[in-house]
Amino acid sequence: MLFLRDSLLNDVVFKRLSDTTINTLIQQALNQSIGNLDSFNVEQKKYFENIDKGIPQGNALSPLLSNIFLSPFDLRLKDKGFKLVRYADDFVIMCTSEKECEEAYIECCTVLEELNLNIHKLEEGGKTRIVNFNKHDTMDFLSVTFDGNMFYPSFANVERLKNKIRDVCNGKDKYCVSTLLIKIKNKLDGWVSAFYYTDIQRYSSEIDAFINRQLYLSLAKMGWKFTASSLGKLPHKFRHKNESPKCLSFLQRKNSGIPLCMELVNAKITELKKAEK
Repeated sequence: MLFLRDSLLNDVVFKRLSDTTINTLIQQALNQSIGNLDSFNVEQKKYFENIDKGIPQGNALSPLLSNIFLSPFDLRLKDKGFKLVRYADDFVIMCTSEKECEEAYIECCTVLEELNLNIHKLEEGGKTRIVNFNKHDTMDFLSVTFDGNMFYPSFANVERLKNKIRDVCNGKDKYCVSTLLIKIKNKLDGWVSAFYYTDIQRYSSEIDAFINRQLYLSLAKMGWKFTASSLGKLPHKFRHKNESPKCLSFLQRKNSGIPLCMELVNAKITELKKAEK
């Protein structure tokens, strides 16, 4: 969403506040200055164009102001009887027919236009689309894929996890072995904590194989000496052409202190069940 920051504050937020003492504080929180712009080249400066028109990404006030600004959108769709699930500017409307989907899309366009916002056109077949689970379509929402029966992490989500693990193992920062293992464990634990309610099992073998391979490559660069029992081989379906299949064995993985993916999932589920009792 791109809207004038001053318009949002003056026309929507400030005029509804009975206490104006925090107005300046809110403005200051949304107007962080960008330092050292003169040291950037012309191409780099393009990333900072129109920074005064919206809320800085990652700003602590962004979720709150987004909900305030979009509250007319939520209320209109609710009043029309549509089942809306929205997170910031990403939303899903659940319908019972394609005709109802088309009506919902028209209503969305109407309300958003009134708010000086726009939406990706339905005809483009991109982010805005009609999904029919009876035709085996799938839908990605907040990094989770739904196929009509199961929820599971999206492909892009899993690839991001892999990239994070790869960055730890082969990034610019050089870690000692203990720090390396802790960081990988934390990356995996954080991801499992966020998505263990979905069907992670379909990716667990792939993720474990990837970690075992990346650990092997990283430790080999450090000059680590491997014994026969500490080495394993990647399953064929996870191997890349013309690459060595060597990776850590599951015994060595266990000794590394990094749990297997499903071990973490089961531990989270057990903790949740204990908390519910």
